[in-house]
Amino acid sequence: VVISKIEAEQAAAKAVDKALKEAEPNVKVLDITIFTAHYRIEGQIRYVSKGYRSRLSDYLNETNSTFLPITNAKVTTINGELHVLYKEVVIVNKDEITMVIPQ
Repeated sequence: VVISKIEAEQAAAKAVDKALKEAEPNVKVLDITIFTAHYRIEGQIRYVSKGYRSRLSDYLNETNSTFLPITNAKVTTINGELHVLYKEVVIVNKDEITMVIPQ
């Protein structure tokens, strides 16, 4: 009984992963470095790869959203006080961004 439950959970997890990949066929994952006045944030952003907002500049300049989600983020301070902080997700206010470097 326990094994069948584990197998069912694994099958459900695989189905969810497959559905997410199929639901976002036009999504690009881009490695990026963002600088604010106090922080350097390295991580990834996801944005549309075709059509409207397909350029990084379009995505960053969109006025409907104020915040930019960064996944797999490595955060350090500009002055070196905070050495390295890893977070699964960091949400950055676009108004605080001073420079963006795509990798």
